Amino acid sequence: MSILTRTELFQINCLWVGTSLRWLEVACILSMQRAGHAVRLWVYDPVANVPAGTEIADANEVLPRERLLFHRKTGSPALGSDIFRFELMRQGLGMWLDLDMLLLQSIPRTEQPVFGFQDRDLINGAALYIPQGPMLADLCAFAQQRYPIPPFFRIRKRASLRLRKAVGRPKDATMMSWGVFGPSAITYFARKHGLDRSALDIPYFYPIPTAEALVPFQTSGDVGQYVRPETIGIHLWNEMLGKLEGPERGSFFDVFVREELGLRNSPPIPAGQVGRVVSSRYA
Repeated sequence: MSILTRTELFQINCLWVGTSLRWLEVACILSMQRAGHAVRLWVYDPVANVPAGTEIADANEVLPRERLLFHRKTGSPALGSDIFRFELMRQGLGMWLDLDMLLLQSIPRTEQPVFGFQDRDLINGAALYIPQGPMLADLCAFAQQRYPIPPFFRIRKRASLRLRKAVGRPKDATMMSWGVFGPSAITYFARKHGLDRSALDIPYFYPIPTAEALVPFQTSGDVGQYVRPETIGIHLWNEMLGKLEGPERGSFFDVFVREELGLRNSPPIPAGQVGRVVSSRYA
């Protein structure tokens, strides 16, 4: 069931940890702008190739750099990114999109939650808006714990974590399984507060299964078998792409970049002018 009915669009927020965007992130930002959204990119360091028209804001104003956690095994900032998006919404700054979300349609603003199932069991946070309320409060409190005992872990695993805490050897969140503050947490707290019924079906944001992550970039890939008229965006599963250097000529992504975004080549994608720096406090 779609809840997206109003014509006013969400302010879109994204985060980049690094000094240069890749071809994938540039295209996704441009797709958000093409859909009519104002895009605000939060950064900790200057980024050289932000598309023109993008607002740049200091990420420290939402989450100080020292609180940005990295997954110990992979070095990914995804853990800190999860914390960041919850805090962003606690401060009332708008909607979140991952930088591997290719937007096909605009997202009308609503005061209801906006998130979607990535499969039959999990609600993903790559497209996320949670209004002020108990669910957001619980997520923020949970994500602030450096040594959490996730309530969605199995009983034996929770017992083991409690024992480690009791003997003074708590397990750091950065050492836990991938995405401990991600889809599993969002799904758990959505169900706890009865908001899972508001979650959009798989085709809205996650039409491509993770096992088929390369399909949009392959000439032989048939994206049409997954995308539906109701599809708002395509999550491109950046973590599943490995060392992919760019799309094949004639692939869905390549055609979209050239025909819909108006860029001549893919990749590399010309990023245009650097976005202007603005304050993160908006009227």
